[in-house]
Amino acid sequence: MDNKNDPCKKIACEWQSCLKNHGYQEENCQNLIEKLRKCCIEAYQVNSKSTSATCSGLIFKEESKK
Repeated sequence: MDNKNDPCKKIACEWQSCLKNHGYQEENCQNLIEKLRKCCIEAYQVNSKSTSATCSGLIFKEESKK
């Protein structure tokens, strides 16, 4: 699946690079984790049958709308 069909793939790759560059300390990459979470939620909202390989297997709860 290319980036056009998997819009969150680029963010996931950035997250992996961040983890590698920071000795796999997740706290140093929280901004990318949040960015990926939001991307996956948005992708699911656009297409609830999304087959995003990047987001598959991840469970992201949408923040309650205020």
